[in-house]
Amino acid sequence: MNLSSQLKSQLPPPLLERIKIVSRMSESLKLKPYLVGGMVRDLFLNRAIEKDCDLTIAGGSLKSLAQRLAKTWEVELSSYPQFKTFTLRFKDGSHIDLITTRKETYPFSGSLPVVQSSNLKEDLLRRDFSINAMALSLSKSNWGELADPLNGLNDLKEKILKVLHAKSFKDDPTRIFRAARFLSRFNFELDDTTEKVLQKSIKDKDALKLSWDRIRVELEKIALDEKPAQALKLLLDWQILKQLDPKINWNGKILMEDSSVSKLFLPSLDKNSLLAVRLALLLKENSIFDLEIFLEKFKFSKNGKEKICAILSIYQDFKSKKAITALDRHELQIEMIAFFETLSKIPEEQKIYKLWEKYTRWCETKIFLDGDALKKLGFLPGPLYRKIFKAIALKKYQGKLKSKEDEIRFVVDNFRARVIR
Repeated sequence: MNLSSQLKSQLPPPLLERIKIVSRMSESLKLKPYLVGGMVRDLFLNRAIEKDCDLTIAGGSLKSLAQRLAKTWEVELSSYPQFKTFTLRFKDGSHIDLITTRKETYPFSGSLPVVQSSNLKEDLLRRDFSINAMALSLSKSNWGELADPLNGLNDLKEKILKVLHAKSFKDDPTRIFRAARFLSRFNFELDDTTEKVLQKSIKDKDALKLSWDRIRVELEKIALDEKPAQALKLLLDWQILKQLDPKINWNGKILMEDSSVSKLFLPSLDKNSLLAVRLALLLKENSIFDLEIFLEKFKFSKNGKEKICAILSIYQDFKSKKAITALDRHELQIEMIAFFETLSKIPEEQKIYKLWEKYTRWCETKIFLDGDALKKLGFLPGPLYRKIFKAIALKKYQGKLKSKEDEIRFVVDNFRARVIR
């Protein structure tokens, strides 16, 4: 089977041109380049192709090829000898990974692999699932020819997710999280053998053999994926999340309501902000104390932790009807708007959403008095001003002060005037 027409029609033109240059330079060095894995899968599924890509190179050392490409494109080149990989980073933010055909062995469950150079077939055998173990030749002589020794295309057509050997999940337990993500994204099912080895891996608690930061990366990928709710439900059903931290409560159902809201706010939310909103939705039933321990344990970024905790601090203030303290600590941000708009879709969250609406209306109201007005009323400038303005804000939030005269009367009645001499 040949997919040259799909390569031409589906790859972004800049990426296609870059791949053609890799092909020509590889041929001059007697190397054989291949497009392998998820991008091949997505070509068959007619899905959007990212501007980044991994190219697997067979036939010899990558160093000369990587250096020539970096010089031609005038881009940054990074080398990762442990994984026999070079990365070319372009000024537009995209990158191409050049990877030697290799085989992998795992010293123990959850460890990073030990890598050895190998041939294309063994390279495909090291992959996670059969649907990700297909390759397209990028050599001039057979450009676009499919190599599929593990019948990945058939499994793709049958909507089956299948591991390539019985120790797959034990060798690399991140595949448990990837299984949930792919099953959810593509609406696939596990084949019987894969189901059995998955359950064995879950029973043996293999996920706990991963480092916390590797688990965090997989959780972030799920939270940012197209159908995070379904993937999270699978992890809940499999008891994986309970194994990771029994104290943490996950609310997967709420993300079922998130997709339309996320689409609405995507132009305003960068990747980190969307991640913070979705994780806040998932983790909203936990105390800030437990949440901070969890986020620290899994090595979430400082900025990410602060955003998640800020959103949930405000949510919990509303829940306990302390909205004015949230107002005092935080400015209105797009992340919080996206969070509360998602809550508006949940019947049991309607009371809190109404408080949020009241809060946003309050944010648009103006306090009539200012520092000069307080000074004219006989108040000395100082920390008392902040206390007075906060008290006015609370009463306005409660709907008890409507006019400037109401504010003056409230201040005179409730605060002792300090006469300026």
